[in-house]
Amino acid sequence: MRLSETLDDFKRSMVVSGSRLPNTTEKYERIMRQFINVVGDKEIHELRVGDFGDFKYGMVLKKMKTSTVATAVSVFSKYASYLKRDHSVKDLDIEEIRMMRPKVHQTSPEALEKWEVEKLYEAATDIGDKALVHLLFYTGVRISELLKLRAENICDRTVQNEDGRQETTWIEVLGKGNKPREIPFSINAPQILRRYLRYLGDENPNGFERLFPRSYSTYWRRLQHLGEQANVKVSPHVLRHSFGVGVDRQR
Repeated sequence: MRLSETLDDFKRSMVVSGSRLPNTTEKYERIMRQFINVVGDKEIHELRVGDFGDFKYGMVLKKMKTSTVATAVSVFSKYASYLKRDHSVKDLDIEEIRMMRPKVHQTSPEALEKWEVEKLYEAATDIGDKALVHLLFYTGVRISELLKLRAENICDRTVQNEDGRQETTWIEVLGKGNKPREIPFSINAPQILRRYLRYLGDENPNGFERLFPRSYSTYWRRLQHLGEQANVKVSPHVLRHSFGVGVDRQR
């Protein structure tokens, strides 16, 4: 099988796994076709790590942006992983490919104001979308953590503060490296979550597993739709970043 014959399946594997949006996979395909045009449409078992290195070196010689080179190398590592997993191509060191990726300076997204988040909430007609917006903004949870959330991860506790005892709702999530961490709710996110739990119970009388059972790409598109309705530029990371900025402002 030649490299070009794998591209449709590679693209499908990205969408089915929920790891990438369709428009992103189109970009991945373009990069891979450019790669094939340079190294040749060889048999997949003839592919070597050096082929990726040669292509990257050509990009550097053309003085392409560091971010463009980094994106290409990321695509190569995903493609190599796909070949190893689905086509038993063994002579590819994924880690060696990843080490080719240049460091890219990351800029933080612009934080949303609370009134902008309320516009998103008002634009949401579905209780699941309302819960999604509030949990991302009022807890700062990562979207990957949110997608793993189950009902048993939610608990109420009585804590002692300066004004006396107070009921607080917490969620336990598995963060990076599968390390558990607890996150307290703030403002009215608990009320939204309880409404959403009642809705899930009514819709699933036989029980349910995850609170947000769909893929990352599905919820990303939902947020994009809400952003268009509310005229607010938003993504899961923007909501998480906005939570962090809000915490810093209160200090």
